[in-house]
Formats: sequence, structure tokens, C-alpha cells
Amino acid sequence: MMLGGAAGNLFDRVRLGEVTDFIDFPSYPAFNVADSSLTIAIATVILGYLVFAPKAKPAPDENAGADG
Repeated sequence: MMLGGAAGNLFDRVRLGEVTDFIDFPSYPAFNVADSSLTIAIATVILGYLVFAPKAKPAPDENAGADG
């Protein structure tokens, strides 16, 4: 998704000299499918990292010996 979004914006930039934004809501920035694809992909990567990242294990206590 990230590569597709970046390629879509690059294609527009090379072909037209600017990126074409065709979805324009009032009081919200205009965007296109490539921008949406980039945003969703980055959010997915961040969410995946937060959910599936390995949890750090606490270091063993140096003062706790065999006798406690």
C-alpha cells in the first residue's frame, strides 16, 4: 500500500507536474486514493507494531540468589 500510494503520487507528479486531489470535503484537506493508501498503510504498520511487538522481559534480579 505504501509503495502503491507513493507510486501513484509520483506518477501524477511526473505526468502532470502536480498531484491531483479529487476528493474535497468542506473544512477538511483535499486528498486522493494514493494519499489514503499511504495513510492506511502507515497506520497499519504502527498498530501492528504496538500490538505484535515482543514484550521486553524484566532483567533478573542480581540480589536474589539461591537462598532468596
